[in-house]
Amino acid sequence: MQKPVLVVGMIFSSPQVFRAALKDYAIQHGFDYTFVKNESSRVTTVCKSKSGCRIHASPMQMGECFQIKSYVATHKCPRSYQNHMVTSSWLSSKYLEKIRDDPNWNIHAIRKSVKRDFKVDVSNSKIYRAKRKSMVCIEGGYVEQYARVWDYCDLVRSRNPGSSVKLKVERPTLVVMPTFQRLYVNLHAMRQGFLAGCRPFIGLDGCHLKGPWGRQILSAVGKDTNEQMFPIAYAVVEAELKESWTWFLRTLLNDIGSVETYGWTFISDRQNELVETFEEILPNADHRFCASHMYNNFKAKFKRKLLKDTMWSAAYATTPIEFQKKMEEMEKLDKKAYAYLKKINPTLWSRSAFNPKPKCNLLFNNLSKTFNGFILPARDKPILTLLETIRRHLMRRFQNQRSRMDKYEGPICPKIQEKLEKMKMGACDFHIEWSGGEEYEVQRHGKQYVC
Repeated sequence: MQKPVLVVGMIFSSPQVFRAALKDYAIQHGFDYTFVKNESSRVTTVCKSKSGCRIHASPMQMGECFQIKSYVATHKCPRSYQNHMVTSSWLSSKYLEKIRDDPNWNIHAIRKSVKRDFKVDVSNSKIYRAKRKSMVCIEGGYVEQYARVWDYCDLVRSRNPGSSVKLKVERPTLVVMPTFQRLYVNLHAMRQGFLAGCRPFIGLDGCHLKGPWGRQILSAVGKDTNEQMFPIAYAVVEAELKESWTWFLRTLLNDIGSVETYGWTFISDRQNELVETFEEILPNADHRFCASHMYNNFKAKFKRKLLKDTMWSAAYATTPIEFQKKMEEMEKLDKKAYAYLKKINPTLWSRSAFNPKPKCNLLFNNLSKTFNGFILPARDKPILTLLETIRRHLMRRFQNQRSRMDKYEGPICPKIQEKLEKMKMGACDFHIEWSGGEEYEVQRHGKQYVC
């Protein structure tokens, strides 16, 4: 069937096999045909170019096998490069194994391969449909995978003891079959690693999935001792709603402990749904807004560059006096911009008012953005393939990080050591005077500090 050769008397096991061989033969030889008869008892085709090419096959007298009874191979027309028989299903069957080996095979690269292998031009949309059909064969369809979510949850719990996997379904009445609503995953290694070696700092965010039913994936991401993101938990939900965020945060806190016990600090974009959730279930928790997201809202109203620079200076201010000074500058520049920022509590966006307990002065929710990019290859896949792709990515990441640190010989993590080296270089600008006990007076560029 790779390169079929048709001759009179050739036998096929069924009409379907004969049609498939005829189709491959016609595509590889560059001509198109039409059916005169297309039945289970006989198949007759003629070349569309009307050059006289004709083939007829029917069942053998003794048995169910199909046999070519007559074949006129006179084909004089030029080769066709726009063959309607090259369908997405046919392409999917031909390139299934190559796509299985390389699921990220580019659409344009597949199109070039088709042109080289079969001398046929096909559209990008047809290639896309062919690849999608191949991925369904390889991974399973969206509907079929949703039907196996319960089994997946049980499998994770049994094979990865200590993991927390929560499934929520919608079922208005007992006579109605349940439908998927939300799925939460907190693997044992993620929870143990976060509690054992990360700061009490959590980034929250959501990103869209690319399947036929949309949905979003919510994530909670920590910051490890090497200043890198450490995923804690994720959930597939219907949308970024107040209800879904409330469910996710409550489930997360049940796994990692309460805010009152551990003093978690959260950072997020300024989503209204998430703000409402914090006001309802975590009114006393430290919550920061991503300064970049906050600035995007600010610049929509106030576009002057000087206002932009002053706002960022206020965000980066490390003392209340410095923050107040920058806010006074903002008031002089634009009273409306000052009033806009004054309404927002500085604990949400300025380093000068951050809680020092988490030992983290992050202004941006880059932890969550990094995780969203980390799972990008999985976001267009069916639900189980999505979850397994993320799990395998995490497994490889944890092991790679562990192996890298096993080879590292320094007393502290490499990124922290790098920061210390930069601080050492900058320390030459400071002049220190000991004032007794544990108190010092520090001078730098005409300014004095006491610590």
